[in-house]
Amino acid sequence: MPSTTSRFDNFGFPPQNGLRTAVIAKRLTAGHIYDAVKNLRVYYTGAPGIKVLFSVNGMIQGSVLPRFEKYIMNLKGMLDEGHSFRRVDVYGESERILLQKDLTGDKVDLDLELPPGSRYYFLKVVRDDGHYAVTALVWTE
Repeated sequence: MPSTTSRFDNFGFPPQNGLRTAVIAKRLTAGHIYDAVKNLRVYYTGAPGIKVLFSVNGMIQGSVLPRFEKYIMNLKGMLDEGHSFRRVDVYGESERILLQKDLTGDKVDLDLELPPGSRYYFLKVVRDDGHYAVTALVWTE
């Protein structure tokens, strides 16, 4: 689970200030927040104002997917600080970059077919100033 105490330098991600652990919860109550953390609906962000939601075949980050013929990821994102998105990197097993896609604007709604064969996928979403967010993993069976 990505968090502000994770050591991303092992993956070649430079350290950042403004570290946050974002929680994807239905409501801002203790019960909903605990449920989100328990079910890994969280992500790491290196700056406030980077909001991302990552899913594969309709199942949100933190999920374990059954076998599908194809894996289609969806990234929804929004920046609220007047910045633009630069790119998204899709990582797979052994922290290999499987796909990269350039992005523009302060909002994104992107669907991509993922390459098969990885036991998990996660995203690094990069802002125009180099700050980024890293999602929780989506696991495959």
